[in-house]
Amino acid sequence: MGAQDPLQNCFRLAALPVDPQNEFEGVPFGALDAPAIIANCSPFLPDDDDGKVHFHLGRGYFAKGDLEHALELFHLSAERGYPASFFALGVAHQLGDGVERNFDLAESYYLVASSLGVDAADDALQLLKRDRKEFSAN
Repeated sequence: MGAQDPLQNCFRLAALPVDPQNEFEGVPFGALDAPAIIANCSPFLPDDDDGKVHFHLGRGYFAKGDLEHALELFHLSAERGYPASFFALGVAHQLGDGVERNFDLAESYYLVASSLGVDAADDALQLLKRDRKEFSAN
């Protein structure tokens, strides 16, 4: 497998469980090894045409607690059309992680993610609907 290949290690170490383009077992957020992800993904950032490296590197920075850098990478990944980046941006806006909580933006990102094959975005839209009701009731 990619034990000797830093690019494959990047994808393996930061694999999102719901990423439809993920070829490795997903890694839950709490199990992410931020320094290893950053070390394995960073060298490949300049050649990342499809946004996959930006997304995985963003997960590393998110795990490190550098939300601003993570969100910047997720946005750059989304600009390149990587499906899971839209899901990640939806989650960030729904929860207010590193950005102001914005249900409308979250919904927009989830809809794009869903249209690009991120099945979990459909579930996230249902949770968003619940969150909107609870938020407006308070």
